[in-house]
Amino acid sequence: MEEKLTQILIEILLREPFFGHLAAKLLRESREDVEETGLVLQSDGTIVLGVNPAFWRLADLDESGRYGAIKHELLHLALLHPFRKREFAQAELYTIAADLVVNQYLSADQLRPDQIRLDRLHSVAWEPNRSLGYYYRKLEAALAGAQKLSKPDQEQIGQWSDPSHPAQQQHQFWADAMDTLDLEQKEALASIWQHQIKGLVEKEVTASFYRLDEPLRELIFRRLGEQAAKVDWKRVLRMFATNSRKMLLKDTIRRPSKRYGTVPGVKIRRHQKLMIALDTSGSLPPAMLSAFLREIHQLWRTGAEMTIVECDDQIHNQYPYRGQKVLDVAGRGSTAFDPPIQLANDLRLDGLIYLTDGFGPIPEVAPRMPMLWLISHQGIRPDSRTWSRLPGRVVKMS
Repeated sequence: MEEKLTQILIEILLREPFFGHLAAKLLRESREDVEETGLVLQSDGTIVLGVNPAFWRLADLDESGRYGAIKHELLHLALLHPFRKREFAQAELYTIAADLVVNQYLSADQLRPDQIRLDRLHSVAWEPNRSLGYYYRKLEAALAGAQKLSKPDQEQIGQWSDPSHPAQQQHQFWADAMDTLDLEQKEALASIWQHQIKGLVEKEVTASFYRLDEPLRELIFRRLGEQAAKVDWKRVLRMFATNSRKMLLKDTIRRPSKRYGTVPGVKIRRHQKLMIALDTSGSLPPAMLSAFLREIHQLWRTGAEMTIVECDDQIHNQYPYRGQKVLDVAGRGSTAFDPPIQLANDLRLDGLIYLTDGFGPIPEVAPRMPMLWLISHQGIRPDSRTWSRLPGRVVKMS
């Protein structure tokens, strides 16, 4: 089985590098407790691609079927389906809706007869290439009687909803893992994989991603944006500042070694230089700017060395922040994101935080340090193309 699985993964890498690179981020295991193939979530953030060896040896499962079985799981992960259970009250409809989405992106020879497919339902108008939420709501409305379901369609949905159906059993591994985590752990796990997929889209296999079907690309773009928008921006800001902090070890004769009691000992010095770029071109609400500056002040009090840069299409003002009030900002022209990024690169800073509405051309200068974009409430939407192409972490303020 291992040899055939490796061959399929190589074929996916050659034919569809986006999914091949995504598969490379997963662990692989032979799992008899997995019905066919499935994603097994671990609490530490890793995901196992589990394959049942008995299923893999089925006589009627050809190479196309094996390819489709693996791609089916990778599609779920690319759309972050495993992390969305708590959004939907009826777990069985959540499973059906998720499979209705991904199986539209498999060819006929990659699908098996028992799989959940849109063309198996005939009495309701189902729009193709829509999201998990769309199909869940349509199923919920149809079963509630809002739309007339034919008897064959009722029976078909009943079969798909049965706990013994392979799809329901495969997706149970998502629920089992997520049910053991608290809310913060669930958000962290989803965030880990959002960043992994965002990295594939923006850096690792960008060209391959843009060869995917346009409806699928748009679904992935939208999902990445929605996931980012749900995060508490203040918490993200603090975590970003903490993670960009550097520590230096320095010998000192004033502090004996704790282990040996001799001098020189070692003194730990924390070092952090951040740039705060304030976009003055748009209408940043005073209340939001004040909330942001309060958080910046708290970071400054922890010892961070900060430089404030006021900019629109160019840098108008640049000064060190030492706890003073920022009363007014200079600018109000058009927008260009490149000047502050270039300045931060030149100064070799530890991190760049950009407060903006996001309306402007995609930056051409790549940041050489961690970067966080805080998008104002009236700024660009998470499902916009600009959002997904900004380098670094992007979070919506609320």
